Amino acid sequence: MPIYVETPSGPVSDTVTVYVYGDGYLDGSSSVSVTVLPSRPGPFTIVSVSTTTLDENEQNTITIVLRNTGYTASDITATATSNIAPNIDVSLSTTQVSSGGELTVTLYLTPNTAGNGVITLDLTYSWPYTNNVYTDTFEINVTVLTELVINLVTMSGTPVNAVASINGQETNSLWVAPGTYVVSVPSTVSAGSGVRFVFGYWSNGLGSSNTVTVTVSGPTTLTAYYVEQYYVSITDP
Repeated sequence: MPIYVETPSGPVSDTVTVYVYGDGYLDGSSSVSVTVLPSRPGPFTIVSVSTTTLDENEQNTITIVLRNTGYTASDITATATSNIAPNIDVSLSTTQVSSGGELTVTLYLTPNTAGNGVITLDLTYSWPYTNNVYTDTFEINVTVLTELVINLVTMSGTPVNAVASINGQETNSLWVAPGTYVVSVPSTVSAGSGVRFVFGYWSNGLGSSNTVTVTVSGPTTLTAYYVEQYYVSITDP
């Protein structure tokens, strides 16, 4: 004979007594103690991830919110590893989450490799009623950007007051994914009355055209060298 009970939020102990009747008379009874356990805690599911775009060689912070879809999870710990960062520090908002509750996991990492990567987060927990231990594993795809910097200077190293273009965006520095980019600088820069700077050549052996295509796989700095010119007026006596 099946016995139906409402799923409890914690262990429920009781005594079940079975009465046996024959010909309308009580022939005997038997009692047994039972304990009903709820289902397991967890698993946790991802509610949100603050960012999946990171900067190379900079400390980045990722905030992950997880929800407990089962019963109370206790003694929560977490570790994280990745192919784009040698070490990841993990901080938890709490070590116990009730059913339906949320847990905030904060990751601190400094990626040393640009490009696409994966962060693996292992969440381990138990619950107060058994010795069972559970582990949920999450994989988070991330993209690590690297910095492309354009310096514009005179032959003596004095900065030239001008703005470069990276793939059509006017800027002298940009965080980019590994790939190929078109970099351009002004051919001529006015420096006031009677003075101008004329583009001469690039560092890194990129030639003498003021527009070049570069392949970026890590932190990259390009320097555009300018020749200083002066306006000279000659008047016949």
